[in-house]
Amino acid sequence: MNQSDQVFSLTETKGVLVIAPAGDTISYRDSDVAEAVNKALDRINGLSNPRVVVDLSGSPYFGSVMIGAVSQFAERVRLMGGAFAVCEPSRTCSRC
Repeated sequence: MNQSDQVFSLTETKGVLVIAPAGDTISYRDSDVAEAVNKALDRINGLSNPRVVVDLSGSPYFGSVMIGAVSQFAERVRLMGGAFAVCEPSRTCSRC
């Protein structure tokens, strides 16, 4: 398993793709984050009617790189006419 596979967990439950960041991207190389974002976007592209949830429960804080990644996921889902949601932000994250 390479480092990019550890940035996000991608699971599908009842037709919903759940993307769970494994902490903030500060602990990963930029190239690993970019590769992980592309893998998640490829997975979204493979869905005919994407329903995606980003689960933020894995970390109390996210920097701009992770926020940018989540924005990319949301935009891709929107362009494909799907549904997108974010769940479990921490109190710290919700004040960002």
